[in-house]
Amino acid sequence: MKSYLNHITSSSLLWNLRPKGVYCFNYHRIGDSSKSQYDPNVFSCDEENFEKHLEFYKTDFDLISIDELNTLSINKEKLKNRFALITFDDGYIDNYNLAFPLLKSNNVPAVFFIATDFIEKDILPWWDEIAFLVKNSTQSSLQLKNWDTAISLTKKSKESYVKDILQRIKIDSSSTMAQKIKNLKLALGLKPSYSTPHKDLFMTWGMLNEMQNDGMTIGSQSCSHNIMSHLSIEEQKYEAQYSKKLLSEKMNREINSFAYPVGGKSAFTAATEDILLESGYELGFSFIAGINRSLQKHEFHLKRLPVAGNCTVEQLKSQITKAALKLL
Repeated sequence: MKSYLNHITSSSLLWNLRPKGVYCFNYHRIGDSSKSQYDPNVFSCDEENFEKHLEFYKTDFDLISIDELNTLSINKEKLKNRFALITFDDGYIDNYNLAFPLLKSNNVPAVFFIATDFIEKDILPWWDEIAFLVKNSTQSSLQLKNWDTAISLTKKSKESYVKDILQRIKIDSSSTMAQKIKNLKLALGLKPSYSTPHKDLFMTWGMLNEMQNDGMTIGSQSCSHNIMSHLSIEEQKYEAQYSKKLLSEKMNREINSFAYPVGGKSAFTAATEDILLESGYELGFSFIAGINRSLQKHEFHLKRLPVAGNCTVEQLKSQITKAALKLL
C-alpha cells in the first residue's frame, strides 16, 4: 500500500497539477551525518544528493532569489508560476565548504539565515551540545523534570533518541535553555561546568561576505537561536533588532529577512511577527511544512519544505506532491 501511495503521489498527472506559488526548500547541513559528533538530524543531505536536488529545481521550477521574492511580496503580485527558493539555516561551515561551490557552479541563488552569536565566537549551539552529551552517555535511559516517561538510550538508534530528546526539550518553556542543559548534565552524571568539545563549526564573516559577493543572500536567525516564543517581548526585540543591526554592518547591506529559530507553530507568535515588522524586516520564515500560494498577509509566516534524511530527488518530489495534495 505504501509503495502504491508513493507511486500515486509521484505520478506525472498529480505533479503537473501542483499549485502555482512559492516553494521554499529548507536545508541545514550538507555532508555525512554518520561522521558528526553532534546532532545527526541537522544534516539535510550529502553533496551528491544536493547537486541532484539543484538539477531538479532548475528543471521543474523557476528559481528565484529572496530579493525577487520580496519584490513579488511588495508589489502584491499574483503568483503565476511555480517558484523555488533555496534556504539554509544556522550558518554551519559546510554551507560554505560544500553547498556554496555547488550553488555557485549551478548558478543557483540561496539565502543563508545566520544566528550571529555563532559567527567567530567559541559557542556550541544548544542542540549540538545536547546531542553530544546524550550520544556519549553510558546510561541506559534518561528522564528529566516535566517528562512523563523516560527515553531509552539503548533500544533505538542514536539519531532517533537524540531527536526525541531534543523535541521534548524544545517544547518545554518552563526554564531557559541554559538551565535545561544544566539539568541534562546533572541527569547524565556530569558536572554543570562540563565543557563539550567543539571547534570551527560555523562560517566566518569573511566567508559570508564572499558568498554574498557571489550572488547569495544573508538573513537573520536571531542572535542566540533561542526559541522566540520562550522569550519575553524585550528579549525577542533584542534578538530581532541586534542581529539585524550586526548583520547589516558586517554585510554592508540591509537585512530584510528572518527565519524563526526551530520555527514550528509554537516557536513564534503574532507578537513575534509584529516585532519583525516593527524592526524593519519584510519577510519571516517558519519551519512549518507547506507551499505558499499567496504572499499577501503571509509575509511573516512563510512556509518551508524541510529537506532531511539524505532524501533522493524522487523522495523530495513525493514530499512536494503530498503537500500539494492537501491544497487541491
